[in-house]
Amino acid sequence: AEPPPFPVTPPVTAPAKLGVKPPTVPGLSGSSVPRTMSSGLMTSPVAAGASQTISPSLANSAADLGVPDFDKEVFKARETKLVDKIKEIMTSDRQNPRHGSVPSERVQNCIKQKHPELYASVVGSEYANQWHRFIKKHADIFELIFHEGENRSLPRIRLLEHTQYKAADEEEAREREKKERTIRLCLERFLVEHEDDVTVDEFIEAYPSMNHREVDPELPEGSPAPPLPRFRDLVRLVKRFPAQFSFDSTGGPTGPRIRSARTWKPPAGGVGSPGSPAGSGEADADTKLRRVASQPQQTLKTMSSPALLFPCSSALDMP
Repeated sequence: AEPPPFPVTPPVTAPAKLGVKPPTVPGLSGSSVPRTMSSGLMTSPVAAGASQTISPSLANSAADLGVPDFDKEVFKARETKLVDKIKEIMTSDRQNPRHGSVPSERVQNCIKQKHPELYASVVGSEYANQWHRFIKKHADIFELIFHEGENRSLPRIRLLEHTQYKAADEEEAREREKKERTIRLCLERFLVEHEDDVTVDEFIEAYPSMNHREVDPELPEGSPAPPLPRFRDLVRLVKRFPAQFSFDSTGGPTGPRIRSARTWKPPAGGVGSPGSPAGSGEADADTKLRRVASQPQQTLKTMSSPALLFPCSSALDMP
């Protein structure tokens, strides 16, 4: 008898599963080839001295059929490394100098920017790209905090070892209120100078050159003006003060606009308002913000804060 064209691998018997076809190898029509393990990845012999690597998604499918899964020890090591990277951010003097809680979105953005492959291999696979599911899995290290009924409704993360986080958060909130006051006063002045109607980008471009201390006398002499938050956080700030500002997401080709609440109110039943053909105003605003945020970098170059393009670079982003 002639020797087989490739090494014989003991067949792996998979339990029968209703409606599930046995895995096949492309190029070998109608055949069911035994799967083997190689360096933590599943492979299938397809020719003499050759093998086909199966992607993690296929590996998971094969696991459903009873075939051995990918190397769990390798995955656990990656997950441990990701936890350590998050702890580095939470203890960083730049990101969390007071050892309080940190906006969950900021931590997530940091990890995705600095360690994209690690994030994808852990959160993007086993946790189905659900960041908070991953954080909750490690409840012995992190706590996910939700501020119900408050303006700061976005979830935050803290290390359990940071037991004085509430005092740190209160101190950060006081500092943020001072910075927001300067930004709001500058926006009020800018609206007065431009007939109570400006685009968001116009204010962002003009803000660095404004006389901030003249606008806000409480700003300490010689101290730099507080940096603007990234685009959508600036919009959130505007929306938190409806008695002063109105946000118009349907600003036309020039982009979203900010208007004075004293002189302009969203039209009832108009485009972008509840009941209009375009849908709810909130949905239109979110769609507009997503479209602006996805534009090329040159559209965003007027931002005065590096936190827009590198949101994990600043510890003073809005929560």
